[in-house]
Amino acid sequence: MNKWSIAGASLLCIAGGASAQAPSTSQVNPPGDTMSHSDMNAPSSKSDSVSQDDREFLRNAATGGIAQVEAAKLAQDQGTSPSVKSFGQEMVTDHSEVDSTLSQLAQSKGVTIPETPNARQRKAIDQLKTKQGAAFDKAYANWQVKGHEAAVSAYKKAEKSKDPDIAAFAKQTLPKLEQHLEDAKAMKKQVAS
Repeated sequence: MNKWSIAGASLLCIAGGASAQAPSTSQVNPPGDTMSHSDMNAPSSKSDSVSQDDREFLRNAATGGIAQVEAAKLAQDQGTSPSVKSFGQEMVTDHSEVDSTLSQLAQSKGVTIPETPNARQRKAIDQLKTKQGAAFDKAYANWQVKGHEAAVSAYKKAEKSKDPDIAAFAKQTLPKLEQHLEDAKAMKKQVAS
């Protein structure tokens, strides 16, 4: 696996069971925000050996990574701060890479993962689209900090998975996620001033 095999999403930013707040005009839910998985496809016979927690982790990581890439493209287009644009480029590169690795891992486990952000992430991305200038920069930076905090937490939990492939994926991805969190905090501090 490559240096950033995450989403994590991501994500990204991805914590299963992370609490979510309804987005307001000043706050956007992080990309790791999750939804109920009762509407997900039933596991295939191959995934019967994969725990429910691991299936949720893979699905949440997928939606988090996809949400990260979409939001990062907005950051490149709508961001005004050089740090926001640069961070956005890094997220597109890193999360696209991990999304590919994650997809292969999920497929090998017989787990069907979503190909779009979940409903809460979609709402948050749509809300980001309405922001411009410094307001966009601040909302995006806040979203990245919260999303990466959720992702780091989810990946730390996944490191303890009984499935050796999922545990290895989480362990390899975690250092890059932690670096993204530090970068997001620095970006948030920069755009706040």
